[in-house]
Amino acid sequence: IEQDLLVDLGSTRVYSSVIQRFCDGAAIGCNTLTYLHNPLFPVIIDGAHTGISGVACVLCDVRNAGNVIDADTTNYASIILTAGVGATGSISVEDVLATYPAGTFAGYHIDNSALVDLSLLSGVNISTYLNGVVQESATGSPALISIGSDLLADDGQHIIGLVTTEPFDAVAIHLTNTVSLNLGTTNVYGVVIDSLCGGTIGCDSTYFMTNPDFPVVIDAGRTGIDGVVCAGCSVQNEWNVITSDPDDYATIVITAGVLADGSIAVHDPTYTYPGGIVTGFAIEDVNALVEAQLFGSLTISTYNNGVLQESASGIQLLDVSVSFNWVEPGTGIYNVGMTTTLPFDEVRITVGSLVGINNTINVYGFFMDTENLDPILCAALPVTWLSFDVRKENLQSRLTWTTAREFNNAGYEVQRSPDGRFFSTIGRVDMTGTDEVIHSYSFTDDRPVKGMNYYRVKQTDLDGRFTYSQVRSISFDGGEQVVQVWPNPVSDILTIRLEDDHDAGVVRMINATGAIIKEIKFDQYEGMIEWNVSDLESGYYNLIIETSKGRTVQKIMILR
Repeated sequence: IEQDLLVDLGSTRVYSSVIQRFCDGAAIGCNTLTYLHNPLFPVIIDGAHTGISGVACVLCDVRNAGNVIDADTTNYASIILTAGVGATGSISVEDVLATYPAGTFAGYHIDNSALVDLSLLSGVNISTYLNGVVQESATGSPALISIGSDLLADDGQHIIGLVTTEPFDAVAIHLTNTVSLNLGTTNVYGVVIDSLCGGTIGCDSTYFMTNPDFPVVIDAGRTGIDGVVCAGCSVQNEWNVITSDPDDYATIVITAGVLADGSIAVHDPTYTYPGGIVTGFAIEDVNALVEAQLFGSLTISTYNNGVLQESASGIQLLDVSVSFNWVEPGTGIYNVGMTTTLPFDEVRITVGSLVGINNTINVYGFFMDTENLDPILCAALPVTWLSFDVRKENLQSRLTWTTAREFNNAGYEVQRSPDGRFFSTIGRVDMTGTDEVIHSYSFTDDRPVKGMNYYRVKQTDLDGRFTYSQVRSISFDGGEQVVQVWPNPVSDILTIRLEDDHDAGVVRMINATGAIIKEIKFDQYEGMIEWNVSDLESGYYNLIIETSKGRTVQKIMILR
């Protein structure tokens, strides 16, 4: 502890030395909200982006930041801001071993009664970082997404974040009071991420859009009660609309004769669908009203990038005949929807008030139907994934997949990850045709890494939009090379030892952008390699060892 001329440190109590061993975190499932916390993930509070900044503020504070990353999801950190002061309170969480790919939802679970109206997000910012450098930043609505989830305990709680377009290893929340908003105290429960993948639809079919098959979320900003204060009105269990269980449901209750309505909105943050699709919700009218009275109280609306596209209500609505039903037909059961004419990425159902009777609607699921979609419009849909499989063949991974249509396909990238989160491209496969027949593809990874190998295929449209297959994994635990690398973190000499002698090989150091910045080739390997890395800047790197026995990838921290 060193004191300079401007600071009087006084007495410092030293309790003990502390160490923590970082291990790779669990794989993130597709389209599943996941907390990043110890001990499942190697996360820490990033001190460089945590605390109070901006103008001096005596009463502003960030308290109990460590609660954000512990296993107890009911406790929280607090960011306290004083009214009228332009200070910013921040908390940042970093994964010290993994880098998360673009296309991941990253956000925070927070509680603040001042944010019940989510149009007041101007004081909220979510930013991502990679190796300490900001990657992207989103402030306010509509840049930020607010997700409804069963992780939330009450109306004051929100999951707010963004869908990333750049890789990242840290996520920060920054809160600032504005002229029109005093945030006061915000409780921060944890970091929540979601690997958004899969979810393509094809022609001449009906799809009920549920997790984890589709990357759909509940848009909390357009879900809930609007209009006059209504004590008996409610929107309950809205997240049940996007679960894969056909027996659960959300419920909207609107009291008779009030000037209020209730809504549930489902958003796909990864794709914009073309007009011409029939879309809507599978519902149950609890009161068994006549169809005209029921449909007169309902409105289906579509949005794109947060902007209202079109709406239908009353006689404009359809009781859609679909290829399969989410709920068995019966009294009061409808697939209520509309035929879209404009592109959209979000669909909302709104229930209004009736005279003399409470309007109670159970909402089971959200559907899209393309059976009558014009073939020209169908060409705007992404490729339809039929299957994706990975099998072990000797010391190689054999990937096979099939698709149903390729109207707008520019080709495929095969991607691999050692941890199920950070994927890199290991090969490309061209498309085989542009007609309606089923297409089959294969790819062989002849150098899988030791341990678990996670694979996915990225399909890119001609206009640059893309989708992912599901993730498949396979393990290579025996007969491959065993590598020991130490120390990690390292400041000067990195030691690499292979289990056996090898005729030839190469060791490469890769930086965060994927560039090779250091390389050693050898014709005959014996013993150990001692590599001086003192000329490299502090940060995270991928160490890649390739020999005749295979390829090993390990994340290295260089620390000065």
